Amino acid sequence: VAKARERCETRFKTRAQEAILEASGWTWDDEMNLLRGDVTSVGGQCRKEKTKKMLDLIEVSSLNAQIANAVLKCFYLAQLQGTDF
Repeated sequence: VAKARERCETRFKTRAQEAILEASGWTWDDEMNLLRGDVTSVGGQCRKEKTKKMLDLIEVSSLNAQIANAVLKCFYLAQLQGTDF
C-alpha cells in the first residue's frame, strides 16, 4: 500500500503542477488530501478482502482435515472389525 500511495501521490503532484493556472487560484492541496483518503480506503478494502480469502482457505483446510480424519477413523474401525470396503 505504501508503494502504491507513493506512486499515486507522485503522479498526482506531477499532473497537478502541470495543470495549475496562476490566475485561477486553484491549489491541489485539498485534492491531495482527498486522494490520500481514497488510497487509504482502497488499501483497507484490499486488506479486508485478502484477510477474508485467507480465513476461507483456513476454514476449507480445516474442514478437509476433519473429513480426512473421519474417513481414516472409519477405515481403522472397519479393519478392527475385519470388514472390507
